[in-house]
Order: sequence, then structure tokens, then C-alpha cells
Amino acid sequence: MAGYALQIDENLLAYCTDRQREVLQAIIDHGGSGAAARALGIDVSLPSKTYKEVKRKAAKVGYAPGHFENGVAPGFAMGKVTVQRGASGVVERTWERQSPDDAEREENLRRFIEELCAPIKGLSPLIARPSIDNSQLLSVYPIGDQHHGMYSEAEQTGTEYNTDISARLLTTSVDFLCASAPDSGTALLLDVGDFHHANDSSNQTPASHHAMHVTASYGKVMQTGAMALVHCTLRLLEKHQNVIVWIMPGNHNPDAAFATALAISFYFHNEPRVSVDLHNSAFKFMRFGNNLIASHHGDGTKASNLPLIMAVDRPKDWAETEYRVWHCGHIHHKTFKEEPGCDIETHRTLAPSNAWDHKKGYRSKREMQRIDYHLETGECNRQRCDAKMLGATA
Repeated sequence: MAGYALQIDENLLAYCTDRQREVLQAIIDHGGSGAAARALGIDVSLPSKTYKEVKRKAAKVGYAPGHFENGVAPGFAMGKVTVQRGASGVVERTWERQSPDDAEREENLRRFIEELCAPIKGLSPLIARPSIDNSQLLSVYPIGDQHHGMYSEAEQTGTEYNTDISARLLTTSVDFLCASAPDSGTALLLDVGDFHHANDSSNQTPASHHAMHVTASYGKVMQTGAMALVHCTLRLLEKHQNVIVWIMPGNHNPDAAFATALAISFYFHNEPRVSVDLHNSAFKFMRFGNNLIASHHGDGTKASNLPLIMAVDRPKDWAETEYRVWHCGHIHHKTFKEEPGCDIETHRTLAPSNAWDHKKGYRSKREMQRIDYHLETGECNRQRCDAKMLGATA
């Protein structure tokens, strides 16, 4: 594609940054993307990518020649179509509603985060492998809805909470649980969703746009949250041969969750013992011998649907395992239900109630757990760490 001749609409130059204008002008002057790349000394794929990005940018502000008469504008998806017919049944007018393409938006976000994280690629220190490896055991460290960045004022709710307290509670909980863990060959650091209180700097919930009280700038929230998870991963590497990281998207942080997962994967790029799941899905699954372990935040589908979802999405694993479990969050308190075919567990959070939750009367206990699974016989042990053990006041 990059070496093909491109017919550039010169009106697009008005929608370019200086660098984009230079690239598009080179395509025009040299008669093709390949020649433009050679003239500018850039990667051969960059001119065609730049051209597509400029077309998408122009379409968003209403300039997409040809597409409004025939086709869909770049970066958009076809939505509602209204047709007006005359008395004879002949179409007289057609109205098309085109909306930004969600898949395109996610791809742009992924590309942006990759470029943003490039400077930290492979910066993690190499941790010596543990001398003992019990490959028959898996230790799962579920992180309940952390709501990192949430602000709670002690005078109003009885409990102080900010980014510093959040990071300290999480890292010290993992330190405590890891110290008492068996020498499991594999650890799963499982954030069940809503790790961040806010998805972006608007400090509103993405779907309902409810305003939220945050404790710091969005940049600080993202940085301190990511570094707390890095600390947890490094600590688990000291105890376990391999560490798997799941950052589940929640209703508070669907985009921030993926950004954090990508940042962690970049940080541990040169560490073969760390695996970060970057599949941007609401459901994740892991097979461990006779166990099938899954996670979903808990919003968007009923808990009663989860067994069937597991059976449909992983039919072979379902048929070949005896112990199946879902780890969820969202409701901030502990539940355990044995459904036909699998167990469904929701986890408590280390975070206290904010002003809204406190006013509603929510008073769930605060804790983190570690759950150990045997390769053949399922759950064999669990350890609890209450937030009060770490100095939390309520």
C-alpha cells in the first residue's frame, strides 16, 4: 500500500499539522507514497498512514468529498438512514446519519498510548527467579474496585482516602499476602475493574456523566496507579516464577484500564516472566489444569448469565475442567454463589465509601485476599488481609 500512487485532494492540506502537510506535499510532488518516503527519509508506510489520518481528521469537521453522496466518511460508521418516498413509491430523498466509529476510536487510542509509553519500554529491573517452583499451584491476587484517585474526607465519611493512601494500601496488602503465599509457580494479579475512579480528566463516569470527587490531577492518578501495580508485579516476581497481569475494564475506567495495562506491558517488555493480557475484552479466561478461571467486572450482564457465557466462549475448557470460577467486582462487597457448573465470587475493595456511598448507607468491609488453586483439585487455600491491619481507620 505504501508504495502505491496516491491521488491527494489538495484541499486536505488545510487540515494538516505542519509535519502532515510536509508529508502530503511530498506525495503530491513525487507522485506516490513510496517516492515521498524516500525523499523524506522516513518509513515507507508513513505517507499512506498520514494521508488516512488527515482524511479522518477532515471528516470529523465535515470535509469528506464523495462520502456523503456515496459511502461512509473515514473514521465514521453508518448509523440511521431515513428514506422519503413520493406518492408513486419513488425515493425522493435520503438522510444518512454517520457517527464516529468506536473501533476506529479504540485503534487510535491504542496507537496514541503505544507512542506515549515508548520511553518506558523495558525499564523494569530483572528480578532473580525464586529457587523453589511448585508448578502444581497457582496463586490469584484479586484487587477489588480500587477507585484510585477517589477522594474521601474523614470529616464527612469517617475515612480519609487519596492517591497516596490508595497506593500504600494496595502495595502493602500485596506485600503481606505474598509473604505468606506458597511457592506457587504462577501468580495472577487480577484487577477486577474500576481500578481508577475516573476514566479521564473530565472526572465523570463515561456512560452517565455523573460528576466525581477526585483527589489529584488525572496525570498523577494515572502515574501513581501504574507505579503501584508495577510495585505489586515486582513483588510477585520475587515469590513466583511467572506473573500474569489482568487489568479488567470497569464502568468507571474502560479506557484508563487499557492504558494502564499497556503501560505495564511496556515497562516489563524485557521481562519474560511477566505476561500482561492486552485483549481489550470485558471477559478474560485462564485454564490451569483442572481449573477454568474467569473474570468480568460485573456490570453490563447479569451474574446468572456468566456460567453460560463461560460455556459458550470456552466450550473445550468447560468440558475438560471440573473447577470453574468467576472473579468479579462492581458491588464492593463479598458474595459467593455456587451456580450450576461454576462458582461466582465478588470481591471487597480496599477503598472506603466516598461521600455519595456513605450517604446511601453503604458500609462494606475493606480487604484483599489471595486464593491458591491446585492444578488438579481446585481451590486449596486462601489468605485475607483486612485494611485495618494496614492502618486504615474504618
